[in-house]
Amino acid sequence: WPDPNEGARVISLDSSKGVGGKMGDYSSFCMIHWHNGTFYIQFDMANDRNVVDIVKRSVELQRQFRPKIFGIEAEFGGASLGQNILELATREGLFCNLVTVNTHRLNEAGQKVATPKEQRINGLGQFLGAKRFRFKLGCSSTRLAVQQMQEHPNGLHDDGPDSCEQGIQIYLETRLGIAA
Repeated sequence: WPDPNEGARVISLDSSKGVGGKMGDYSSFCMIHWHNGTFYIQFDMANDRNVVDIVKRSVELQRQFRPKIFGIEAEFGGASLGQNILELATREGLFCNLVTVNTHRLNEAGQKVATPKEQRINGLGQFLGAKRFRFKLGCSSTRLAVQQMQEHPNGLHDDGPDSCEQGIQIYLETRLGIAA
């Protein structure tokens, strides 16, 4: 695993607390460390967290992982949840560079269009095929997220792949001062 002082780090959260969420969905934090052309990835997933637990875990993971950016899905209450995360981080004296990630992507004409989740997750295939991902498989949440990727699009859950796609999207949109 790369030295924490090298490369750049992002955490992306798929809270799965939005409208129409499936029963048993996971809140999925994807921690991504970009270093020397590779995305090192670890997950923290649970399907029994309430909103208070998600906010607390968000701040704990930021303290431990020290990301440059913490991303959360903009739709389905992400802005409200993000505000709660920022408030707790501030109370605890922790700087939080929170961004909201939307499910819209630019088309060939440069216009923002809604992109179905399945299509966004399928975009991870280019990185998997190029062997640009390294997963911390000693972690049960990471093994679960990799299983969800393997079962996509026919699996019961896709929260791990969704949070991973959001984290990668943050890199692609911000570059964090690096080239992908």
